[in-house]
Amino acid sequence: MRQVYILLTIFLAACSQAQNQPEQKASPVVCAFESEQIDTCHFEDGGDEISATLTTHLSNDDELHISAINISRGKRRQTLTVSPDALLLPGDKGYISFEDINFDNKADIAVTTSLGAANLYLDYWIYSEEQKRYVKVGNYPVFKLHPDTQTLTTEVRLNAAQYDRKAYQWRGLELVVVE
Repeated sequence: MRQVYILLTIFLAACSQAQNQPEQKASPVVCAFESEQIDTCHFEDGGDEISATLTTHLSNDDELHISAINISRGKRRQTLTVSPDALLLPGDKGYISFEDINFDNKADIAVTTSLGAANLYLDYWIYSEEQKRYVKVGNYPVFKLHPDTQTLTTEVRLNAAQYDRKAYQWRGLELVVVE
């Protein structure tokens, strides 16, 4: 009987400790693409099947411009306009990312727009549960997420010795710089 009591105590202590642990965030889902191969990206978010397909067009200079991402989330459809300077040259590789950047447990979307550049920039959209659609955040360097402080940080290389670092927080659907 004493062994059962000890095992039960250990089990309850472990369960209690597990409940106090922060929820582990899933790694972002990333779908790579390149100028020679652009496939539809699929992801499941809270029971919603999401697919993302890039809309591209070839310019007179044989540059492949990324103009939009066509999103299907469940039965809803939405076209997300990409920054006008996003283009793919032969050999460039980019990606679409599904990651929760505003800490609301909904997958947000990002697509690379500065392929082949020294600093990688992405167009970001967050999912608004209230509006049932993606809302554009803007074009930013790669975000590093800090769920414990609900902040995002960026680092941009200015030259061989200097970096520009910024921290951001959410104010509703707006991302603001914090000191």
